[in-house]
Amino acid sequence: MKKLIQLLSFLVFGYASAQITFTPLLEAQLINEKDKIQLHQILQQFEKTTPATMVLALQQLHQKKLTGFTDSSDTNINYSTFPYTTEDKKQLLLWNQQLWKSKVLDTAMYNEQLTKINNDRYRHYLEYFQHLLNTLGYRELISKPRLKQFALQLKNLKLLTPSKHADFLRSIHTVKSPLDLLKFCSNAAVFDLAAYPKHLTGYLEKIHHKTAALLPSLAFENFDYQIKPHEVIDDGQEIYCSLTIDGTPYHQKSFYLSHRELDNSYEYFGKVDHLTYLAIFNKALRDQGSAVRLFSVSSLNETDLNTIDHRYYGVIALNKKQYEQLNNFMYGRFWLLSHSIGFDNQFNSRVLQEFQEKLLRLNLLSATSAKALKQQTQCNPLNSVYDLFTYTPELTCPTEYNFGDYDSPLKAFITALKKISRGAFTPEKIQLIAQPNPREQLIVFQWNNEHHSIKLTSDKPDLLPQINTILQRTGSRGKFYQIGNFDQQWLLFLTDIQYQELQQDLNLH
Repeated sequence: MKKLIQLLSFLVFGYASAQITFTPLLEAQLINEKDKIQLHQILQQFEKTTPATMVLALQQLHQKKLTGFTDSSDTNINYSTFPYTTEDKKQLLLWNQQLWKSKVLDTAMYNEQLTKINNDRYRHYLEYFQHLLNTLGYRELISKPRLKQFALQLKNLKLLTPSKHADFLRSIHTVKSPLDLLKFCSNAAVFDLAAYPKHLTGYLEKIHHKTAALLPSLAFENFDYQIKPHEVIDDGQEIYCSLTIDGTPYHQKSFYLSHRELDNSYEYFGKVDHLTYLAIFNKALRDQGSAVRLFSVSSLNETDLNTIDHRYYGVIALNKKQYEQLNNFMYGRFWLLSHSIGFDNQFNSRVLQEFQEKLLRLNLLSATSAKALKQQTQCNPLNSVYDLFTYTPELTCPTEYNFGDYDSPLKAFITALKKISRGAFTPEKIQLIAQPNPREQLIVFQWNNEHHSIKLTSDKPDLLPQINTILQRTGSRGKFYQIGNFDQQWLLFLTDIQYQELQQDLNLH
C-alpha cells in the first residue's frame, strides 16, 4: 500500500479530474461531517483529487475504523471469512450508486461494478474499495496526459527519436500499458512470455538472442544451459546459462520454476527471471568498457498496482545519466529494475581474475578453494573485490558481533577470528565472566601457553584492537584488518607481506 500511495502521488500530476464531490456520500450517510474532515486531510498529500485518490482516502478512513491501521500492509484481512448478508449487499450497492453520483465512477465503471456486486464478487466494502483503487489507478496511469508526459521525457533523454515520438502520439489511442511505449524507444524491446513455447528449449535461447540484438556488441554463440536445484528455496530451481561473446565465456544463474502449470498463478512467474538473466550481458558490456547497461522494465498488474505482471516485461539500454533521470520519473508508471552491475567499468572480468590469482599466490586461498571461488562467482554479478569475500567464509568474517544463537556473541566473534586466522590465532577455553557493572564485559581465554583477558567498557568497546595488541605482544606473524566499502565490511587476517601486496587493492585499516 505504501508503494501505491507513492504511485498515485505521481499519477495525479496533470490529471484532469471531474468535479468530485462528497455530497452524495453525506446524503446517503455513508460518511459524516467528521469523516469528511479526515478525508480532506488524507487528500492533502496529493496535488489533486482524482477518482483513485478519493477511493484511497475512503479506504484508509474505513480501514482504520475496522482495524486501527490506515495502511493495508499493516494488517491482513481475509475477506472470505467475513459474513455476507443481504444488508451487506445493499450497502455495496449503495456505495456503488453514491460513488457514481459523486463523479468518482463513470457510468461504464458503475455498471461494471454493479454486475460484480450482483454476482457476489465482494464480501465487504473494503474489498470493493481495493478493486476500485487498482482499476482507477491503472486507468489514470494510461491516461493520455500521463502517457504524453512520459513520452516527452523519453524524447528529452534521446530514447525516443523525433519521428518515433510522432509515431507514438499518432498511436496513443491504442496503448493499453505504459510498457507499450518501449516499442517506440531506441535500444529497447518488449517481451510477451505467452508468445513463447512452454519448455525452456523452445524459448530461453530465443529470449537471449532478442535481448542481445539490442546492441551489436552483445552478439553471442555457444549458448547452453543447465537446470539445478535452488541453493536456498526447497522446491525452486535455477538455470545456469553460458554463452560466448567475442571469444569470452560468460555465465549467469537465474531463478526458474518448472512446475508453474500446477497452478494458474504460476503460469508466467518463474518462466524467466527477467532481472537476473540480464547480468550475463551487463558483464560483457562492462568488459567492453561500455557506458550503457541493460535494465529490466516490469509492467504493473492491471488488477493490482502493487504487483508485477509477470507475463510482460521490457528491456532497455541506458547510460548513467538516462538511468538516473528516468528512474526518478518512471516510478509510478512501471518498475525500472536494477541490473546488478554498476556503471563503473574498472572492476571487470580481467581484474576479478587477477585478484583471485593474487589471493592464491599469497597463500590466502588454496588451489581447491580458488577453484571453488571461481565456480561460485562466475555466475554472480560482482561490483567490487569486496563482493568476492561473500564467498570466502574460511578467509573472512563479518565485523559485527551478531553470530546467530550463540550464548555469547563475543565468544562467537573470537571463535570466528580463530577460524579465519589460518592457525595464527588459536584461543582455547573462551569464557565470558559476569561483571558487577552490567556495562562492562570481561572475556578470558588461553592461547600460546598464556592466560589472556580483555575488558570491554562503554569507553573502550572495540574488541579487535585489543586482540591485535595481544598478537603483537606474542610475536604473531600478522594481525586482523578491517576491509570493505560503504556497503559491506569484513575482517581479514594478513601477514606483513600479504598486507603490503594487498594494500593497493583493499581499503585496509
